[in-house]
Amino acid sequence: MKGQKPSFQRHIYGAIESGHPAIVYFATSGRRSHVIPIVGHTFVEDMWPPKADSTYFNYKRLGRAGHITSDAWLGAFIAHDDNCGTHVRVPPRYLYVQPKCRKLLRRSHPCDVLPPCVLHVIATAPQAAAISVGDADVLADAYLRPVLKAYRSKPVQNSQWRDRVTRYAAAKRLVLRLVLVSLKEYAEHLRYERGVLGCGVSDKVTEALHEAPTKHAWMAEISLGELFSRHRHKVGEVLINAGTMAPEDQDDPRRRFIMARLPGYIITVDQQFRMRFDPSEAAHHVPLFRCSNV
Repeated sequence: MKGQKPSFQRHIYGAIESGHPAIVYFATSGRRSHVIPIVGHTFVEDMWPPKADSTYFNYKRLGRAGHITSDAWLGAFIAHDDNCGTHVRVPPRYLYVQPKCRKLLRRSHPCDVLPPCVLHVIATAPQAAAISVGDADVLADAYLRPVLKAYRSKPVQNSQWRDRVTRYAAAKRLVLRLVLVSLKEYAEHLRYERGVLGCGVSDKVTEALHEAPTKHAWMAEISLGELFSRHRHKVGEVLINAGTMAPEDQDDPRRRFIMARLPGYIITVDQQFRMRFDPSEAAHHVPLFRCSNV
């Protein structure tokens, strides 16, 4: 997949959000090493960078993705350490791959002789998962561009949320949260959404899930800044096939698209990748998967 290579912190975060632990193997003083499991993370709802990026800095000039990743609100990883205790908080940038000053200074510097801190990271996932969180993020961004372009002119019962979604997308302020789920888990999540919304979801969802050639998918939950940080709610999802593709489909990223959902519509594609918008009564925001504001 094209795009910036995600940091090891991003792989850890993707595993934790999906309900799977991660393991960090790092070097210590005296040429020794240590291993700690990462079992969770904290969430800081009033984090400054997500707002500052869209307020002060030009995304187009910097060449960044067309959205904000949900780890922008990451406070610290939660780890167990048999030397330091349980449920200790590890700031994401405390552990590093190599000193930042290496290769930046012309003259020799003490950090040139320091070994990399992090040696290996294991971000656990189901065996069937064939693509990483970084690949899924790139695909979600690529899928959303044409979907949102067509969506902004679609009639909906409640145009407020359609207009807000398209406005945030134009400003590159949509929030994407990547979670690796089974299609069974997603179906159960939709049943929960039905109860929250008090209405049904199009049968096209059931059909799309039934026809998907996989049991696992990366779900890119779509949200807006304050809706995400204050309420832990979302306005839709993009489902991406996380499994192994048939040899004839491996070179075509479009084959990984399963479906998308935005307020008022379910979006699927046919064999020629032509988009189909089916009306849905789900025209509002709902809680994030496995997450609530408590």
